Amino acid sequence: MLTRATRELTGKTMQPHRIHFAIRRFRPEFDCSAIGALYRASISQLARNDYPPDALEAWSRWGKDIHAIALTLSRGQTLIAQHSGRIAGFGQRCPRSHINMLYTHPDFARCGIGRALLEELLSSARREQVTHLTVDASRVSRALFEKAGFVGGEPEWVEREKVRIERFPMELEL
Repeated sequence: MLTRATRELTGKTMQPHRIHFAIRRFRPEFDCSAIGALYRASISQLARNDYPPDALEAWSRWGKDIHAIALTLSRGQTLIAQHSGRIAGFGQRCPRSHINMLYTHPDFARCGIGRALLEELLSSARREQVTHLTVDASRVSRALFEKAGFVGGEPEWVEREKVRIERFPMELEL
């Protein structure tokens, strides 16, 4: 395990309680199915107020293909945040100067897991003497990247399955 962290989580009862999670490396032989489910849930629940249904469907389709998940996340650096044996989030840096993915399960949204994964990806990039990082942030993740110092953010549109999806290219000098 790379990192242990503790964050506050506010549950449905609005009673804060502490959660403990560890950040570890991706293991394709164990993680792909859970990551696919997390990816689809994150998009369908956390982005539903920011994107139309056809965009959500096109965007989330990758999460249904276990082979594609294993192939994609086996490249570069992929980290998993785990809480009580459950994958709570994941992030990927690939190529070495680009944050390719950063997703949190809706049950763990806004409790610091995305930030902790991003901090670990930034730290490892610094250790590798990467001088800048880029990311194509969604409407949902843009604020997280801005808080971490990424700048840019003029929108662009990417097409997936003939559906246009807005994203924000951003950059951070390390």
